[in-house]
Amino acid sequence: MSVCIRTSAGNWKEPAIRILRLLWMSGGKSANQERPHESLGMRMPSEVYEASKKKWAGTPDQLDYEGLITRRIKSTGSIRFENQSIFLSTSLQLWDVGLKALRDETLEVFFARLLLGHLDPETASFIPILPDAKETMREAA
Repeated sequence: MSVCIRTSAGNWKEPAIRILRLLWMSGGKSANQERPHESLGMRMPSEVYEASKKKWAGTPDQLDYEGLITRRIKSTGSIRFENQSIFLSTSLQLWDVGLKALRDETLEVFFARLLLGHLDPETASFIPILPDAKETMREAA
């Protein structure tokens, strides 16, 4: 269902927005609790829904990086290493990363088993592993 309510000048009015919200909310209930779905054999989602038998334990408090140097990413997205602040990523803030020393004195940076990139303590820089643009384009095709 598509509803458009505008004034003659084409501007949205606050009451119209409230009406649209109510219509949208009631439509969501109808689609998910009352109307049968073809993909469910013409049954309603409420008829086939089962609560999970597994209880969600949440994310782990800490990741185990046995044998690696561990650093916690601060809320700013950086870690401290050899008295230097090195930016990694704000998306991993407050998570631990593992650092694996390499022969050339750089370090591999891991999040769980995922290699994120390399850390160069000499320049206090992080070089992320970026996907190959050609590979990414082939996967998208």
